[in-house]
Amino acid sequence: MEDLEQIRSIPWCAPHLNKPDLVVKVAECRREKSGGLDRLFAKTLNTADTLQGFIIFHPRPRNPTDRVAELKAFISVEKGVNGFGGVCHGGIIATMLDEVMGQHIEVNQRSRAIPYPLLMTAYINTRFMAPIRTPATIMVTSRLGEVEGRKYKFEAAIEDETGKKLAECDALFLAVKGKI
Repeated sequence: MEDLEQIRSIPWCAPHLNKPDLVVKVAECRREKSGGLDRLFAKTLNTADTLQGFIIFHPRPRNPTDRVAELKAFISVEKGVNGFGGVCHGGIIATMLDEVMGQHIEVNQRSRAIPYPLLMTAYINTRFMAPIRTPATIMVTSRLGEVEGRKYKFEAAIEDETGKKLAECDALFLAVKGKI
């Protein structure tokens, strides 16, 4: 639970996490699964010098099988993910957006609000508005949009502690038919 304690200790994060009826937990991707699943976020990007903390939170659904329409995450971004001095690499930014949307899918799958066993990113269109300075803790918001058959559309954005938007994306996830 180091991630949770680390994020809760950040003054601007605490008010977001102390709301009633909120589910707050360490992102599932921080635990490596069998077959090497989630290794990128569980091992490679889970160090004091890369992404030191990663938690997700969302309102508790009224009914256990209701879809979670919006999910947020706090991620502590450290100097080990820099592209330029003091600035997070753009590929890591896109990766964080993609992973938070993936966590959003997983939350909905666990409640059976999304019936498919495996969804994968078909595309992610990322726009960068301002550099993410390191070290910093950012808030990523994922919103589930239109659902059409096997297609799930998402939007996500990254903000700093002042609420300034640093990056955003729109994405399409597809339910996979068969095995990959």
